[in-house]
Amino acid sequence: MTILAALDLALKLIGAFIAVGLDSEGGLARVNELLTQLKSLGEEALSRLFQRVHIVREVLTRVSIPTLGEFQEFMDTKVLLWLPKPSRSPKLPKGNWQAERLKIQQKAWVKVGIDLPQALCDKFVDILNQCGAELVAQLEAYGFMFVITADVTWTASTWPTGWVKPNDWYWQVLNGGRVIGSDDKPIEACRLLGHILLIDTRQKPRYAGGHQRWKDDVFMEALIGYLQDRKLLLVNDNAGRGSRFYLSRNDYTNVVAPAFVEALQQLGVPVQTARLEYCPEHSALCQLFNSPRKDNGKTNTWLWFQEYLDSSEGSLGGGDSDDGGLADVGYDDSGGRWDYASGSLVAVLA
Repeated sequence: MTILAALDLALKLIGAFIAVGLDSEGGLARVNELLTQLKSLGEEALSRLFQRVHIVREVLTRVSIPTLGEFQEFMDTKVLLWLPKPSRSPKLPKGNWQAERLKIQQKAWVKVGIDLPQALCDKFVDILNQCGAELVAQLEAYGFMFVITADVTWTASTWPTGWVKPNDWYWQVLNGGRVIGSDDKPIEACRLLGHILLIDTRQKPRYAGGHQRWKDDVFMEALIGYLQDRKLLLVNDNAGRGSRFYLSRNDYTNVVAPAFVEALQQLGVPVQTARLEYCPEHSALCQLFNSPRKDNGKTNTWLWFQEYLDSSEGSLGGGDSDDGGLADVGYDDSGGRWDYASGSLVAVLA
C-alpha cells in the first residue's frame, strides 16, 4: 500500500467517526485537517518525510494544527518540498562501493605524485558509510561527487606537470600578499588542505547573452529558485528564476551557501560548512577527475572563487575560455551581479 493510499484510508475512517458524532471535542477534525495537508504533498515528498522519523514525530506532537502557511514553511525547510527528483534515476551502488570510490581518489592523486594519508582515506569511507548507499546514489544523480583533497602546497615551478597552470597574474598577486582569505588575512601560499568535500561535477555553460543555464542543474536551480521565492535573492528578468548567473559573490557566500548547508543536513549529509571553490582547488578538481567539469576551461563564462583581492570588496574569479580557460584568473567587485559570472559551491564534510 502506498503512503497516499494509507492516508486515504485513514481519512475515510476519521470521516466516518465524525459523521456519527464521535468527535465531540474536535480532536478528530484537527487530525483530519493535518492528514489532508500531508496528502497534498504527494507521494514523493511523503516518502522523503517518512524516512525522517524524528520529523514525523515533530509534526505529530504539535499542540495545535499548523496553518497552511506554517505547514508549507515546515515542509520546505524540513522535507525540502522544493527539491525535485534528479534528472536521472539514482543508481544504487552495490558490492564494496565505498572501496571503489576511494580507489578513484587514490588513483587520481597518485598521477600527480601524491599518496593520500590513510587517516584521510579512512575518514572518506566513514563519511560514505554515514550517508549510506541510497543517499550517495541520490547525490551522485544530482551531479555531486565525494572527493578527497590532499594537503599539498604548489608554486609556479612545482605545479603538476601536464596540468594547466593559473596565469602569471595569480602568482604575482599571491606572492605579493594581495590574496586574502575569509579571515581577512593574506593567503601566503598556493595550498590545498586535506579535506573531504562534496563537489559539483557539472561543466559551466557557454555564454548565451545571460540566458545560459548549467546543464541538468536540478538541485542548485531548485535551491536558488526557492531562495528567490522567499525574496532572499533577486530574480533577474534576463536569466529567469533559478539561474546561477546574475548572482554576486556576496549572494553565494551570504545566502546560497548557508541554505546549501541546511539542505544537505536535512538530507542526512554530515556537512560542516559550504563555500565557493578556491582558485587552485577549482583547477585541481577539474584536472584530477574524469567528470564534465574537466572541460570548464572550454566555456566562455566566469566563476567566482573564494579568495578576495586586497579586501572583501573584490573577489577572484576566472575560467573564461576567451582569456585562457583554466589558466584565467582575474577579479571583480564582490557585490557585482553579471550575466557571465556564476558560482560552484563545495560542501566541507571533514
